[in-house]
Amino acid sequence: MFRYAVLLSMLASPAWARCFEYTLENSLVSPAPRATICYQGECHDTELRVECGAAGGFTRAYRDGTDIQYDGEKWNAYFNDAVVDYAKLSCKEIDTGACFP
Repeated sequence: MFRYAVLLSMLASPAWARCFEYTLENSLVSPAPRATICYQGECHDTELRVECGAAGGFTRAYRDGTDIQYDGEKWNAYFNDAVVDYAKLSCKEIDTGACFP
Protein backbone atom coordinates (compact mmCIF):
# COMPACT_ATOMS: atom_id res chain seq x y z
CA MET A 1 0.00 0.00 0.00
CA PHE A 2 2.82 2.39 0.85
CA ARG A 3 4.40 1.70 -2.55
CA TYR A 4 1.17 2.74 -4.34
CA ALA A 5 0.92 5.92 -2.27
CA VAL A 6 4.47 6.83 -3.25
CA LEU A 7 3.80 6.10 -6.93
CA LEU A 8 0.60 8.13 -6.95
CA SER A 9 2.29 11.05 -5.23
CA MET A 10 5.02 10.98 -7.88
CA LEU A 11 2.46 11.28 -10.67
CA ALA A 12 1.44 14.65 -9.26
CA SER A 13 5.03 15.79 -8.67
CA PRO A 14 7.43 17.68 -10.92
CA ALA A 15 9.20 15.85 -13.75
CA TRP A 16 11.28 13.31 -11.87
CA ALA A 17 11.04 9.56 -11.63
CA ARG A 18 11.27 7.12 -8.77
CA CYS A 19 11.84 3.42 -9.26
CA PHE A 20 11.63 0.32 -7.13
CA GLU A 21 14.13 -2.30 -8.31
CA TYR A 22 13.23 -5.71 -6.91
CA THR A 23 16.13 -7.62 -8.43
CA LEU A 24 18.92 -5.86 -6.57
CA GLU A 25 20.58 -7.82 -3.80
CA ASN A 26 19.71 -6.30 -0.42
CA SER A 27 16.79 -4.41 -1.95
CA LEU A 28 14.59 -2.68 0.60
CA VAL A 29 11.52 -3.70 -1.42
CA SER A 30 12.14 -7.41 -1.76
CA PRO A 31 11.01 -10.05 -2.18
CA ALA A 32 9.38 -9.14 -5.46
CA PRO A 33 5.60 -9.56 -5.65
CA ARG A 34 4.59 -12.53 -7.84
CA ALA A 35 1.73 -12.81 -10.32
CA THR A 36 0.28 -15.03 -13.02
CA ILE A 37 0.06 -13.11 -16.31
CA CYS A 38 -2.04 -14.45 -19.19
CA TYR A 39 -2.10 -13.37 -22.82
CA GLN A 40 -4.26 -15.04 -25.46
CA GLY A 41 -4.74 -18.15 -23.34
CA GLU A 42 -1.09 -18.62 -22.42
CA CYS A 43 -0.40 -18.12 -18.70
CA HIS A 44 2.80 -18.13 -16.70
CA ASP A 45 3.98 -17.17 -13.25
CA THR A 46 6.38 -14.27 -12.99
CA GLU A 47 7.48 -11.59 -10.58
CA LEU A 48 7.76 -7.85 -10.67
CA ARG A 49 11.27 -6.76 -11.66
CA VAL A 50 10.97 -2.97 -11.54
CA GLU A 51 8.28 -0.31 -11.28
CA CYS A 52 8.80 3.38 -11.93
CA GLY A 53 6.56 6.39 -11.56
CA ALA A 54 6.95 9.90 -12.89
CA ALA A 55 4.84 12.96 -13.56
CA GLY A 56 3.82 11.63 -16.99
CA GLY A 57 2.95 8.05 -16.10
CA PHE A 58 4.50 4.86 -14.87
CA THR A 59 5.85 1.49 -15.94
CA ARG A 60 5.98 -2.03 -14.52
CA ALA A 61 8.40 -4.60 -15.86
CA TYR A 62 8.21 -8.30 -15.04
CA ARG A 63 10.90 -11.00 -15.17
CA ASP A 64 9.08 -12.86 -17.96
CA GLY A 65 9.47 -9.94 -20.38
CA THR A 66 6.05 -8.33 -19.86
CA ASP A 67 6.24 -4.55 -19.67
CA ILE A 68 3.19 -2.42 -18.84
CA GLN A 69 3.34 1.33 -19.36
CA TYR A 70 0.92 4.18 -18.77
CA ASP A 71 1.82 7.35 -20.63
CA GLY A 72 -0.70 9.60 -18.92
CA GLU A 73 -3.40 8.89 -21.50
CA LYS A 74 -3.43 5.21 -22.36
CA TRP A 75 -2.04 1.82 -21.39
CA ASN A 76 0.66 0.18 -23.52
CA ALA A 77 1.87 -3.39 -23.22
CA TYR A 78 4.95 -5.19 -24.51
CA PHE A 79 6.26 -8.70 -24.31
CA ASN A 80 9.98 -9.06 -24.98
CA ASP A 81 9.86 -5.61 -26.64
CA ALA A 82 7.03 -6.59 -29.03
CA VAL A 83 3.78 -4.63 -28.78
CA VAL A 84 0.85 -6.69 -27.45
CA ASP A 85 -2.81 -5.79 -26.95
CA TYR A 86 -3.19 -4.51 -23.39
CA ALA A 87 -6.90 -5.40 -23.40
CA LYS A 88 -6.01 -9.09 -23.91
CA LEU A 89 -3.69 -9.25 -20.90
CA SER A 90 -4.87 -10.44 -17.52
CA CYS A 91 -3.08 -10.61 -14.22
CA LYS A 92 -3.84 -12.62 -11.09
CA GLU A 93 -1.91 -11.73 -7.96
CA ILE A 94 0.03 -14.40 -6.13
CA ASP A 95 1.33 -11.69 -3.80
CA THR A 96 -0.36 -8.38 -3.02
CA GLY A 97 0.69 -5.52 -5.27
CA ALA A 98 1.96 -7.63 -8.14
CA CYS A 99 -0.62 -6.81 -10.83
CA PHE A 100 -1.27 -3.89 -13.10
CA PRO A 101 -4.70 -2.18 -13.28
